[in-house]
Amino acid sequence: MKNSNFYNAVEIAEMLEISRSKAYMIIKDLNVELANKGYRYIAGRISKRYFNLRYYDYDVPDTAGKSSPIDA
Repeated sequence: MKNSNFYNAVEIAEMLEISRSKAYMIIKDLNVELANKGYRYIAGRISKRYFNLRYYDYDVPDTAGKSSPIDA
């Protein structure tokens, strides 16, 4: 996949050195947080910006150089 704005469970599992099933649980929990904030989400994927904010406490600018509108 070319330059996606989302992580999938395989990528998260590799980054965090966890099982794929645990990565899916993390994605589900983060997507619930986004839904509670009124954002739409894609099941089985998580925004790179939101994941990085929640797990690494930093924002990754998008391709236009804008910061994330998602507040952690």
